Amino acid sequence: MRPLLFECAVEPHFIDLSHIPLYVSYLSEVIDEFGWERASELVFYLGAQLIGHRPEEPERYRRDAIQLMRQMLPTLESANLEQTDEFDEDAFVEALTSVNLQRSFGAVQTVLTDGVKLERLITTLVLLAADRMAHTPVNVDAGWENLTTELNLAASLRSAQQVGGNKVAAKGVFHVAWQIFADRWINIPARPLSQPLNQEKLDVANEAEGIKHIVDTIETLNVQEVGTRVLGYLNAGYCAERLIEQIGHTALWDDTGSEVLPTLRTVFEEWKRAEGHPAQSQLLVGLARYITDIRSNTDNKSAATTAMRFAEGRTTIEVFEE
Repeated sequence: MRPLLFECAVEPHFIDLSHIPLYVSYLSEVIDEFGWERASELVFYLGAQLIGHRPEEPERYRRDAIQLMRQMLPTLESANLEQTDEFDEDAFVEALTSVNLQRSFGAVQTVLTDGVKLERLITTLVLLAADRMAHTPVNVDAGWENLTTELNLAASLRSAQQVGGNKVAAKGVFHVAWQIFADRWINIPARPLSQPLNQEKLDVANEAEGIKHIVDTIETLNVQEVGTRVLGYLNAGYCAERLIEQIGHTALWDDTGSEVLPTLRTVFEEWKRAEGHPAQSQLLVGLARYITDIRSNTDNKSAATTAMRFAEGRTTIEVFEE
């Protein structure tokens, strides 16, 4: 059942419906966690709702994407997948962010038919999404919902590969490439993932002070500074896992915490997989910026405002007397 659901979820006509492959991966985790006997009815119902979804008539670019993907899929049938870790990652990233659908899908077809290992490609896609989160402008609509979808969809391809196999995951790469193209309205400058990051270290006495400094930055909603401070913390050689835990703890105190859970989980799981990559730090930088900014974007800002006032040292009486 699960391989069949994954196979259906990455079909070309589901391009631009990123929630379908993403939720199928979540359903698969439900089965792993609770067992088939308990999860079967949920899988039958939600699986049918997802795979039975009838997409609307595609607009121009989505229609082009569906057609391109269908034209390229036969080349994957005869391709020798999973042959090498070596490929031009920067050229691949440049093509995905080129705002040129033909070029983007062509790059996906090339790396797949060249036999680049899917685990390697998925890591690249995850880090590209994280890097975009680390650089998205926050003085306008940062596009957090779209960017976190890119991140979580890319990470979900690991489940697609594990359960559905290599060809299913390979089809999923096209879906991530489309998501990046569809998010072209977010004004993020293209950047090679191999490009060195700022090497400046955070000027604090020790790791505990560094964590406290970053948590204070998050709680006071200082999204303009939090990314630089997280990167400085990592450059100082302090423990990333401990900082991730504290950022997660801080995020879940806010009433927008439920929104960040999938992304928080993705960063936890992908951090070790990205070890040694020059863009690894962007996972944590992007997460911190996202969590800081979204705290001020609730429908009712009272919770975020109150949190900020408390972080400034005001009492409950002082806050509510305002």
